[in-house]
Amino acid sequence: KISQTSEIPITIEFNKKVLEKDSIEYQTLLNSMKKKKARIEKYRSKK
Repeated sequence: KISQTSEIPITIEFNKKVLEKDSIEYQTLLNSMKKKKARIEKYRSKK
């Protein structure tokens, strides 16, 4: 469930391997972010 957050910014921390496009870490982060984006878009379309 997605609920409204406060105005405090969100901080995302990651290691340097995420910056290497051929790394498993990069692919994992990319796939995870795509899933989260899809969930947010689905939630917004219901409003």
